[in-house]
Amino acid sequence: QTSWIWGHELQNFQHEAYKMYIEWAASVGLVYRTKAALFQSDIIIVGDNVAAHHILQNAYSYVKPTGYWRVITRLVGKGIAGAEGKDHRYQRKLLAPAFTYVRSLPMHQSSC
Repeated sequence: QTSWIWGHELQNFQHEAYKMYIEWAASVGLVYRTKAALFQSDIIIVGDNVAAHHILQNAYSYVKPTGYWRVITRLVGKGIAGAEGKDHRYQRKLLAPAFTYVRSLPMHQSSC
């Protein structure tokens, strides 16, 4: 049941955070669309690793809705998660050396 005001988001808020997503994926598959609240753009849910990898590797090809940027900017500021286009490429270029260093570190199992 979809609310014309709340979309499918009302069902999510009435259950544990992940429950509805698992039920929907079981009934329709790992990639599906839900209705957003307050007449925002539909939400695409991607639970398939190959599809998610493709989207993340080609992020510049996928336009994020305006509401996404408002929420992300409020949550984490105007950092790399809230940047797009030239700003995102610039921030990735600045951060790349740090991730290269982390990836080169040997992995050790903790005894804790």
